[in-house]
Amino acid sequence: MSDAPGKILDWGRIYQDLLTTEILRSERRRVTILAGLFAFAACVYSFFAYMPGILAPEFRVRFQAQWPWIISVYGAVAAYEWALRAGIGWLIEHRRQPYVAVRFLSAFLETSIPTALLFMAVSLMGPRDALGSPAFLLYFFFILLSILRLDVRLCLFTGLVAAVEHFIFMSVVIGPLEPELRASFWPTPVF
Repeated sequence: MSDAPGKILDWGRIYQDLLTTEILRSERRRVTILAGLFAFAACVYSFFAYMPGILAPEFRVRFQAQWPWIISVYGAVAAYEWALRAGIGWLIEHRRQPYVAVRFLSAFLETSIPTALLFMAVSLMGPRDALGSPAFLLYFFFILLSILRLDVRLCLFTGLVAAVEHFIFMSVVIGPLEPELRASFWPTPVF
């Protein structure tokens, strides 16, 4: 029997390091999906804007007029996601944890993207059609992909930000309408 002291493992620290690494890998997967989604959306928008015969001529003209702005937003978001992916790779490589405030700021910025696209859609289609446009469905993707953050607080925060921003959007877009227009906005019950 040896009297040499045995090496004591700090299982709590080992668990925390492994959990952080998995969270960062999941986060990297999430931002890669988002970057690909916005690159694909830019291609689809360009296709609809410049392919003759798909849209009515008046819509095609509107899509082409908005093309630089929409592509700029999609490009900026894709670049942001790729930069975030590189930063996450650096954190994984150096075994560091991201700051909690940075994760919440990132969740806020990403969840604000559909709101910005909805405001652009109002100038393209009008308020009623913008509320039912595909830009509204992006909230769903951001809330769904927030699950990959592996943090319940961030998931709830993402959902809260999406709800508040959509409420503000509806208040800004529908609020200034005359009462007669507001009443006829949806003439029949939605359900």
